[in-house]
This record gives sequence, C-alpha cells and structure tokens, in this order.
Amino acid sequence: MDTPSDMDTPAEPEDVIVVTEAEFAAAVQAALDDLGLTYDDLRDQAARHEFDSLRARKLWLLIGGTR
Repeated sequence: MDTPSDMDTPAEPEDVIVVTEAEFAAAVQAALDDLGLTYDDLRDQAARHEFDSLRARKLWLLIGGTR
C-alpha cells in the first residue's frame, strides 16, 4: 500500500497578515533601501529582464506595478 506523500497531505492554513497602505509603503521602501535601489531602478531591471540579484527579482514579483 502506498503511503501519502507531502503532496497528498493538505497544507496547514497560512496566517494572513493585514497591513495598512502606509505600512506596505514603508516595507517596500525598506526593502528597496536594503537593496540600494529605487523603485525606478527596479522597474528598469524588470523591463530588461536583468535583475541585479535574486532578492531584487523577488521584490519585483511582490511589488511590481504598485507605484
């Protein structure tokens, strides 16, 4: 008999964290500051499909088009 794999087991529900628009904007700015980029810099990297780092690409996936 087959044993269930992790793919067959229902995932535990994730907690959802609700933030205000101001909190989101502050978090975005902090992430950009950590990367040493502006939003425009990151948007340019996205347009070229050439990100400076994996962190930059992940950030764009989260915030792209929010400004």
